Amino acid sequence: MRKFTLFAVVLTALMGLYACQQEAKPESANPAKDQPIDDHGDEEGEKPKMTVTVTTENVDDITLYEAKCHGNYAIENAPEEPLKIVTCAYVSSKNNKVDAIIAEGNYWWADETEEVSGNIDALAEELSANTEYYYVMAIIINDDAVYTGTVKKFTTKNFGDYAEPVDLGLSVKWCNINIGQTTPKELYSLFFAWGDVELKEYWGEKYYRFYDEQGNTTAYRGEDYPTDPLKLRYIDDTAYQLLGHDWRMPTNHEFEELIKGCSWVYENTYWKVTSKNGNGNSIYLLGEGYIDTDGTEFWGNHMTSYWGSEYPDYEPTIANSLFLDNTRGIRMIDNTADRACGFYVRAVYRGE
Repeated sequence: MRKFTLFAVVLTALMGLYACQQEAKPESANPAKDQPIDDHGDEEGEKPKMTVTVTTENVDDITLYEAKCHGNYAIENAPEEPLKIVTCAYVSSKNNKVDAIIAEGNYWWADETEEVSGNIDALAEELSANTEYYYVMAIIINDDAVYTGTVKKFTTKNFGDYAEPVDLGLSVKWCNINIGQTTPKELYSLFFAWGDVELKEYWGEKYYRFYDEQGNTTAYRGEDYPTDPLKLRYIDDTAYQLLGHDWRMPTNHEFEELIKGCSWVYENTYWKVTSKNGNGNSIYLLGEGYIDTDGTEFWGNHMTSYWGSEYPDYEPTIANSLFLDNTRGIRMIDNTADRACGFYVRAVYRGE
């Protein structure tokens, strides 16, 4: 009986201590709130507490790599002292939960203000093409509390959304842009190793998809695909996979047609390639840039290359490309480039 009584006393004391700790435990200093706070006070005469409402609205001006996110906020019963308010958007491709978007996603700063209501307009950058993103508009008050709206989603543009066929009077129509460009004279374009169908983060022979750890070629060795020799299959055709099935990479013959059947004029960093058949149509080929096999990127030496779909049968580590050198006036088919190099891709049209 004495043991039971002593146990009861100790248990009661521990429960009391736990209760005291819970009452003294402060709230999180950085809560993520999906719903507005609306607390008008418990006692008569007490000033109503602050109410914050954030609304996530639409996204517009979506491109391959950017999107403008919009929303608004309103604060009622703000305290008399000034509030530091930062408006922003959180964007994530990994999760559709508010806490996860804030923790894992990217934060896009919009504005800093002391106004108690207003719009939130944030430009989300450095996105990936053809990718679904979740976003939530938010405000941060006094570098402490985070208030959010509801979660919405958008999808960035696809590379093929900007591709249009141009008739140069040749056997095939040529695309108006490189893969990765959104306009014909854009100075930004993506590099690809030969046969890449996904974007690369790291460059060099050890990261090339068709080399093993010893640097041996694992595909397109001449004998691998006897029914379609010396040419990329569509499953490994960069243009077919990234622009859509109306496009493919050029052959040697089509490169030769482009060289001989058009006039070439170098304009700053671009080659203006114009049809000789009188229709006046032109395309612009970026004339700068490539990535070497060691991952070094070159720009400013007036040289570049564009991958073709074919490869020679005498060396399984190289593939054919269009080589352009403005300094020496060279436009030629190159059959010496290592497949692990980063070159541009300009597609030809295979649609109706």
